[in-house]
Amino acid sequence: MAAQAIRNGVDTDYYRPAEDVPNERPGFVWVGSLIPRKEPNLMLDAFQQAFPREDFGPTCPHISMLGDGPLINQLASEADHSGVCLTGAVDDPLPYYQTASWFVSTSRSEGLPNAVLESLACGVPALLSDIPAHREIAEYAGEAVRLVPEQGTDAWAEALQTAASDPHLPERRHAARQAAEQHFSARATAQQYMALYEDLVQQEPNS
Repeated sequence: MAAQAIRNGVDTDYYRPAEDVPNERPGFVWVGSLIPRKEPNLMLDAFQQAFPREDFGPTCPHISMLGDGPLINQLASEADHSGVCLTGAVDDPLPYYQTASWFVSTSRSEGLPNAVLESLACGVPALLSDIPAHREIAEYAGEAVRLVPEQGTDAWAEALQTAASDPHLPERRHAARQAAEQHFSARATAQQYMALYEDLVQQEPNS
């Protein structure tokens, strides 16, 4: 029997869209350890280039960067922008997902990132670096995921600006939740395991 990969699933009963979310201004959420592989500096530089502080107003986008790590002090010294919130480590990212317009990840490499799947379950589309793990998610998530093909400040700044004014955000939100339920949920994972077990039982030789 050929090898079959079964993904970890997320709890889509817990990670779900909020019933009533204020939509006053676009918001981004970035989640991860503040280490070089995750490229938090790139995210910070791109946001500050896309939305210069001198043009910043009450309706301009904001970003919450969740996580802690060795780059925290450097990021804090470079985050000269009222639209940037470095939260440090948080116990539960759910409230941040539920109030975000987009999840963003600048990571250079990943396994299958749970944070992306959790955000999709909350109905939050994702703007992701173009790496194999993110391409796998995009294959199933369709219009809920946009890949940024170049890992540079200019490309990311442009992607953030485009996302902030995306007229198709409601459709992307719906696609995000749908993809999570159909492909990335704990329920979908359990169904895959059951199907695999049934195949194995059927292939057992008769005693």
